[in-house]
Amino acid sequence: MNPIGAEGSKAFAGSQHASNLRSLFLLGCEIGSAGATALSRSSSLASLKVLALSGNGIGDAGVKALAD
Repeated sequence: MNPIGAEGSKAFAGSQHASNLRSLFLLGCEIGSAGATALSRSSSLASLKVLALSGNGIGDAGVKALAD
């Protein structure tokens, strides 16, 4: 519930410190489709088993990026 937005999501996705995460809950953080796309492209998040993004307005483009 922190408004990190797409830029915060992109910064987090590029962090090497995220590589050990198994769960990530970014509820209501205003990341939008750009933030969801950044998360989907992150090799640092390859170990995730749980990703919760409700309340972020990721739209169809964000969902597609995550599904791909």
